[in-house]
Amino acid sequence: MRPVEILPYTWNVEKDRHAFISAVNAFVMHMQSEGWTIDAEHDRFTRACYLSSSGSIGGLHKLMTAAELLCGEQRNLTMELCAKAFEIHFGMPDQINPFELPDIPDLQLHKAYQDVLIKNSIITRTRGNRFTKD
Repeated sequence: MRPVEILPYTWNVEKDRHAFISAVNAFVMHMQSEGWTIDAEHDRFTRACYLSSSGSIGGLHKLMTAAELLCGEQRNLTMELCAKAFEIHFGMPDQINPFELPDIPDLQLHKAYQDVLIKNSIITRTRGNRFTKD
């Protein structure tokens, strides 16, 4: 039996982009319900989350879990906290930390998606054609 593959969301497909944003929002709302304060601009934070995870919900979960473990008693979600979580759990030498970038254009997000598909050799049409606009 073939294992289930859950592909990352692609930024340039509107439905996928909204689904990923909803996932980020769900994490943020859960953290707020647990007493966290959020000190990050939403669009920049969401883009950095996407770039760090390449659109993968598993990667987003790993990032949020790492941030939670690093925060101590502060319970304040910031770009700086996520930058530290990224460095510890995702960072590679000479890799740019998405949470330290002042701007993340759509093209960079789409390239991250393409790179992860190529890297994992899973280019597929399971959820539709990913390389054209809807």
